[in-house]
Amino acid sequence: MESEFYTLIQYLAMERYSQQMETACLSAIESQGSYPVFYLWKAISFLFQDRIPECIQELENVKEKKDVTLCAYLALRDAHKKARMVDNETISQIESNIKSVRQNCTDRSLYNAAMYLWLNGRHEKSREYVDRMLKLSPKSKDGTLLRGWIDLTSNKDAHVKKSIKYFEDVLTSGGDQYVGGSLGALIGKSRYLTLKSNFSNALDVISEAVVTFPKSTHALIEKVRLQIMLQEWENAMETCQRILTLEHDCIEAIHLRALHQLAIEGHHFTA
Repeated sequence: MESEFYTLIQYLAMERYSQQMETACLSAIESQGSYPVFYLWKAISFLFQDRIPECIQELENVKEKKDVTLCAYLALRDAHKKARMVDNETISQIESNIKSVRQNCTDRSLYNAAMYLWLNGRHEKSREYVDRMLKLSPKSKDGTLLRGWIDLTSNKDAHVKKSIKYFEDVLTSGGDQYVGGSLGALIGKSRYLTLKSNFSNALDVISEAVVTFPKSTHALIEKVRLQIMLQEWENAMETCQRILTLEHDCIEAIHLRALHQLAIEGHHFTA
């Protein structure tokens, strides 16, 4: 279940759906228990929403938990820098704590830190952390998948080219116990093909994700975007309707349906 949680949080954060991130964390706490990782990412969702006092309070509660400590301190530093009254002494102390904890942290702590840094656009540092994580846990599918996403979203072509290997590695060796990560790998592979302007094959890959994960609105959103790129408007609207059946207030589906009304049908009042 943890891998499914990470795949969901990663997608929501990547798309900057911060309120949905918060909701996903609350749902995980309610259904799976009060694990520190859920509170960590709830705090980060507050940070993304600029709810700084709430973010700092949540991070203070989990910053000493071993599997989230490095990420918690990184986020705590960023939160204090965004605070209304910046306390440079506190930030200096947090910087010292970061230097201390990163010398001897767990593979999961490195993973959470790497994902947080990546979501904040710090690709080189996130790659460094996930590589350290993979040295500790070479068979980690979470780490392999994250490395793929870091490379895919890099602005260096050499890294982008390598990303597909990591997605393929997850898909060929994920197994039944890694269904959540497999969804992330399929979305990653589809986006790689989209980046290479191979839209038809990208649609085939994301269609596989939709079949395998029929209740995933995120796979369906990826599919409708590709259908629009291919100008398959009728199919795209059918996919939008399927999304809205699963999630009636899905902003992306509502937006894309309105786009169709304006651009194709010309129904300005309906849109």
